[in-house]
Amino acid sequence: MSKKLLVLEFLRENPRATNSEIVKFLNSNKDAVKSCISKLKKAKLIQVIRGVDGERVIKVLVDNPHSKYQEKVKINEEQRELNRQRLERLADKILETTLSETNTDKIIASGNLFIRIYDRL
Repeated sequence: MSKKLLVLEFLRENPRATNSEIVKFLNSNKDAVKSCISKLKKAKLIQVIRGVDGERVIKVLVDNPHSKYQEKVKINEEQRELNRQRLERLADKILETTLSETNTDKIIASGNLFIRIYDRL
């Protein structure tokens, strides 16, 4: 289970938990916990509010954080696959064009571009 999911589950059970308590639970460090909470807020998976006594209360905004997190991961994977397909088509086009080229400088430039594209794949 990822650190973010562990934090979400811990906060669901302990909405008034301090960063120090989360650090102990994860056996991590304070900066990592701050970063994790910040990312969870940005992803709108949690909301940080102040209780009437001034203490921080963290409300988990999703019933099943694992499915929400998995959905985001799936979207990122789909986007990476689309980008990979675009780069492959571009590389194929460069290769086609280069095969009919006679100018050495253009062939070398195309080869360099071709290599940069495949490095990104």
